[in-house]
This record gives sequence, C-alpha cells and structure tokens, in this order.
Amino acid sequence: MEEIEVTVKDDRWADRIGPAVEFIQAHYDKPIRLKDIADAAGLSVGRLAHLFREQAGMTPGQYVTLVRIVHVKRLLRETNSRMLEVCEFTGFAGQSYLCEVFKRAVGTTPEAYRTQWQGRKAALAARWPRRKQKPRAGKARSGDGQDAI
Repeated sequence: MEEIEVTVKDDRWADRIGPAVEFIQAHYDKPIRLKDIADAAGLSVGRLAHLFREQAGMTPGQYVTLVRIVHVKRLLRETNSRMLEVCEFTGFAGQSYLCEVFKRAVGTTPEAYRTQWQGRKAALAARWPRRKQKPRAGKARSGDGQDAI
C-alpha cells in the first residue's frame, strides 16, 4: 500500500499526530469523522484540528482526501474497476463527488487519467517490448544423485 508521509514541524508532536495519520491510512475506505480521528489520537477534536494543521500544514480532512486520491489513482492505473467500485473502495460517497474532488486535485477527470495512463503503458510496451525468456539449459537433479526426468 502506498502511504503519504506527513512531515511534522516539531518532533515533540509526532507521537500525537502519528496515531491520527495511521488511523486515516487504515480507514480511508470508510466514512471518517473528525471525532474518530481525534479519539484514535487521544485528543479533543479542537486540539487535533489545531495540531494537525499547525504541524502537518493541512487539515485532517485534507489529508483524508489526499490519501483517498492516491488510492483512486492506483486503482485507475492497476484495475479496470468501474467508477462506482472505485468510490466504494476509497471511501468517496458518490461518483460525482469523486470526479469533482479528483479533478480539483489532479487537474483531470478520473476517466481521462485512466485513459492517459493506459496510453502511456501502451507506448512504453511498444517502445520496450518484453523479451521472451529462453528455457534454461541443464538438467534438474533429484536429491539421490539420479537424473530427474
């Protein structure tokens, strides 16, 4: 699984932000409330929101969206899943919301991203075709010193 690192400005707060980051990375595919993240970090909602923004440079909600977008991109590149399935796998409430957020974050629609990625893969495959592996020479040996068939 691809993870997005969060750089904390002051290491003294890493032990408070870390559990929140881990919770988000583990639960990005489900609806996440700020209270759930705060509970996982052992902080109040207000304190979590303040610390996260101050230390990570983004809100917890922005980080949730960032994690989800990374996973959407991976699914678009590596699967042929329909957009409804991609929404379900990544915690987005609906296709139109996913498309809106994706376009704002990536600059293109999910469908266009997939098409561009498939075009790149095809161009690379044409440029560097896979070589057929030659069968290896030599005989297999069994453990008793006899030649195996």
